[in-house]
Amino acid sequence: ASLGPQEQRHPVPLLSCDSISQAKAKVMDAMYKTSPVSLRPPFESIDLSLVSPTGNSTIPMQDLDQTSITSGDLQQINTLGFYKVKQNSTFCITNRGEGTMMRSKDQLSILFPKHGGEMQRALSEDASKVWHLTKPQDSADSQAANGVRGVGSAKLVSEVYLTRLLSAKKTLQNYVDGLFRVVFCSDDGRVPAAIKYLFDFIDQQANEMGITDPDVIQTWKNNSVPLRFWINIIKNPEFVLDINKTATVDNCLSVIAQAFMDSCSVAEMRLTKDSPSTKLLYAKEVKENYRSKIQR
Repeated sequence: ASLGPQEQRHPVPLLSCDSISQAKAKVMDAMYKTSPVSLRPPFESIDLSLVSPTGNSTIPMQDLDQTSITSGDLQQINTLGFYKVKQNSTFCITNRGEGTMMRSKDQLSILFPKHGGEMQRALSEDASKVWHLTKPQDSADSQAANGVRGVGSAKLVSEVYLTRLLSAKKTLQNYVDGLFRVVFCSDDGRVPAAIKYLFDFIDQQANEMGITDPDVIQTWKNNSVPLRFWINIIKNPEFVLDINKTATVDNCLSVIAQAFMDSCSVAEMRLTKDSPSTKLLYAKEVKENYRSKIQR
């Protein structure tokens, strides 16, 4: 929307620790939430600026520029806090190609810092020489002071975020259960005709070949539809939907896909305290619920 009588304003919740690319991604999601990704302007073609309180000027905002904080060879990625963005500030979105400007009203909320996240798609600088919230050397010194190194460091991070991981799982549980019910037709028990025909054909072939091991037959069926078709749709929704699958979403879908594969497995799950969290997170649901749906 161009500046003028018909300009559109979009409230966007942001964090003071958001990088400029993170803020720009959130603003674009709010402005184009009803538009498919293929019809949205390219991320790199949009600039984000902070509008002055008087509305007469704008301050260009970038992840890295001449004003970025430096420490030796390291350079810190600019955040909204760096630009001293206040509550209810107004941002201006500029289309580099057309020069049109759109505004977004910012509702700033200070929440937990978002480590990693959606950084700029391609930083020209060496990634090893920039940092977002914590300098690499500071992080290494902190780990050394606590006697944490190597694999132990990754384990410590997992334990720190375990509570948040379980909270996120609880929020999404109904949606995951719904997905499994739809995939395995457990609501009404009626299997689509094409799949029933395929499974009947597999049973017939097993009978003709004298194969009586139910695990073998179950493996044939799992590899024909669930693990060949559905696992691709779960892991790669962009195959059928016009969406942008971010790295964060991709990691979350990998956990769901792992639960799906474990549910289809005929082998007994053997889990230990050292098993990856992708297997441990849904181990109870797989054993008590999901696997029985497949066997039916």
